[in-house]
Amino acid sequence: MTRDVEREELIQHLTPPPGVTMPPYPAWRDRVYRYSLAAATVALGALGAGRAGVWPSLAALAGVLLAVATLAAGWSFLVWVAAVRRVVLALAVAGTVLLPVAPPWGTGVLLAALSVMAAKETHCFRFPAGRVIPWVSLVVALVGLMPAGARASGVGLLVVAGLWATLVVQRWRLPLFEI
Repeated sequence: MTRDVEREELIQHLTPPPGVTMPPYPAWRDRVYRYSLAAATVALGALGAGRAGVWPSLAALAGVLLAVATLAAGWSFLVWVAAVRRVVLALAVAGTVLLPVAPPWGTGVLLAALSVMAAKETHCFRFPAGRVIPWVSLVVALVGLMPAGARASGVGLLVVAGLWATLVVQRWRLPLFEI
């Protein structure tokens, strides 16, 4: 793919379809989104390390960082369909509320919010990791719900963090979005 085609494709993805009106999306909001995804990636790795038993005291703090980062990413998420934005933000809020009372459920719902974002990024920019993040996240969330699944879900969260790391690096290589 040539540089011109890449730029044309990028412009196409930043142009709302006919009939869709978008509120302004300034470059600073895209920065918030990118930093939030990076923070969520770090939090997933730390939470995974905590649950896998590598550093158990890290899990609670990582859960808080994951919730805050997912909320910020959900708030700054750029997608044309308003209902999708609302669903992602609702999942982020629900996961944040569930996290202190039912950590495996809260983590699973936060993973669902992040999975929608990964799928959208892959749909628009063909990031390979985004194709598998939702599926691996689903398996990790289900394993985390099992009575003896904490350690295995921790290892799975480390895998999800690694997948997110590749997606985040690819997303950072794109120019800042502004609408």
